Order: sequence, then structure tokens, then C-alpha cells
Amino acid sequence: MDAVRRRCSGLLRALVLAGVLMAATISCSLDVPLGDHSPRPMGIGRTEKGDLAFFVALCPGEKLSLLAVVDADTQRPVWKVSQAREAMRDGGLLVLGDAAGFAQVETGLTLPLPSELAVSAQTDDGLWIESVFPLVGVPQSMAGTELVTDGENGAITRSDFQEKIHSRYC
Repeated sequence: MDAVRRRCSGLLRALVLAGVLMAATISCSLDVPLGDHSPRPMGIGRTEKGDLAFFVALCPGEKLSLLAVVDADTQRPVWKVSQAREAMRDGGLLVLGDAAGFAQVETGLTLPLPSELAVSAQTDDGLWIESVFPLVGVPQSMAGTELVTDGENGAITRSDFQEKIHSRYC
């Protein structure tokens, strides 16, 4: 009986060790990028004239490809531009309806704007930067300021937003 118990005990230890080694091998073989893994937000603010403007903060080496805006409730296209021109490739401030920084307008600006916008920017390497913005969260009082919001937190300056993105995601 002791021999059977020792053999079962040894077998159990071997199985546990094999499981631990397999788990360690799997976790070490996963190629997980550094930084925050939650979706990267973009900012929204207003221009000097009060137009809505999106602030896309990119990490070094990333290049903007397209920007798409849809109604957050119905997914109805509101505006979509692609093939960012060189001046727009590094991201920054993109004014809703101003396609000057893009070679292609895929969806012209559709008015009136819905009460909540879902905005997506894509980089050349396929990274999506997305945020949802209720328009009441972007008051006209933001016009003429350097303030942006990510739709969830309070307003901060564009430079502070850029710094926050760089520290969390780059």
C-alpha cells in the first residue's frame, strides 16, 4: 500500500510540475507590448471660431492614416477622411469638416451633428485610437482655449494631454 501511495504521490508531483512548466512557457512566449493596453483615447476641443476639433496624440514613429466620425447611437457616418497628407501625418488638431490635411474625403460632413460622436483614428500600422464624445461635454466656452477632453475626464491643455498619452502608451 505504501508503494502505491508513493507512486501516486510521485505521479501527482510530476503532473503539477509539468503544469507549472507549461504555464511558465506559455506566459514567457507571449509577445505583449509595453504600456497601457486599454484603448488609447483622443481629445476633443474647439477651435478659435468654436468648431469641433479632435486632438490625436501619436507616439514617435506612428503616422496618421484616417479619421472617421459616426453617430455613437446609430453608427450613421458623420464624416470620414483618409490618406493623410504629410502635414497631418503626425496627428495633432483635426477640425471636424476641414479635409485640407487629407487627400480623400470618403464621407462629407453630415449635419446636424448627433448628440454623441464616436471618433476613430487609424495609424499606418493599423492601430485604432477611439473615443466617444457627448457634445454637451464640449461647451462653446472651450473655443479659443488650448483645452481638450477625452470624453471621460475633465478638460486639460493639449500639451498635458499629449504628455499623458506619451507616458501611458508610448
